[in-house]
Amino acid sequence: MALKKYGMNVVVANELANYKDVVVMVTSSGRTTVSRRSKEEDLEEQLTELLVKMHSEHIRQPGSEDR
Repeated sequence: MALKKYGMNVVVANELANYKDVVVMVTSSGRTTVSRRSKEEDLEEQLTELLVKMHSEHIRQPGSEDR
C-alpha cells in the first residue's frame, strides 16, 4: 500500500517484538526478510548493504532517471 500511495520503491518494515533481529523489505517485486546473523553483528549493516545493492541495480535499469 505505501509503495503505491507514496510512490516509494522499497518499504522497510519491522515488528516491535523483534525489531533488532528481523526486518522485512517490501518492493513491487516481492518481500525480502533480513535477519541478524549473530548477536554481535548489527542488523543495520546487512540492511544498508542490501539497500545499496538494490539501489545500484535500480539506477542501472534503462529509463530509471524518469522514475
